[in-house]
Amino acid sequence: MDRYIMIGAGGTGSAFAPAALAYIHAYQQNKEMLWEFFIVDGDNYEHKNLERQLFHPGFVGTNKATALAAMYERYPIKAVPKFIGRDDIKELMEEDCIVFLGVDNY
Repeated sequence: MDRYIMIGAGGTGSAFAPAALAYIHAYQQNKEMLWEFFIVDGDNYEHKNLERQLFHPGFVGTNKATALAAMYERYPIKAVPKFIGRDDIKELMEEDCIVFLGVDNY
């Protein structure tokens, strides 16, 4: 099974995810392979994010990874609603996985 991981679901991640999911879905269908897409973010969606992040206003107060996963639930998405550190990387990232960085700070 192919694994894709997107770290950061705010301004960059919420704009990147729809196109990435559509392309990955088409690619995986052509390969006839199962896949999974992890969205990692420990932050919650706030009113101040409305102008630059692609979320429905009904998600205000919801974790960004959880909200983004809910928006695209037709795909095999797993939300990881936390900030990750060194110890989490070993658990989340396996050999040959593809990681996208959508963070807007460190």
